[in-house]
Amino acid sequence: MLKRQPTENAFLTPVSINGTNVGTFLVDTGATEVVLSRSMAAKLQLNLAGAPVFLAETANGVSTCIGVVLDQVSVQGLRANHVRAAVAENLGSVDGLLGMSFLTRFELWQDGASLKLSTRKR
Repeated sequence: MLKRQPTENAFLTPVSINGTNVGTFLVDTGATEVVLSRSMAAKLQLNLAGAPVFLAETANGVSTCIGVVLDQVSVQGLRANHVRAAVAENLGSVDGLLGMSFLTRFELWQDGASLKLSTRKR
């Protein structure tokens, strides 16, 4: 379960990508995909050569992004394989955005300052 302080308006969570603990991501239900900064992509040694380049509308305006597929994304023991993601130049103070390409695979419940993620019931 994720908790946010009363003065915060966003949920932050530690994220592992491809088995590497990469940092803190902002849970962003408005983001279509998981988004990584270019420095995070370099840390993960992602091969961006030949990957599709596209423009994306972000909270910071239009940004040029590179499309990738991450082998695995893990959050609080929940894991998803083959997750679409975008690499952007700069994401400000966060390491990445945990977008809907990951989140739609799970159930989300928000109750005030708490957000719970769990496996989908079948």
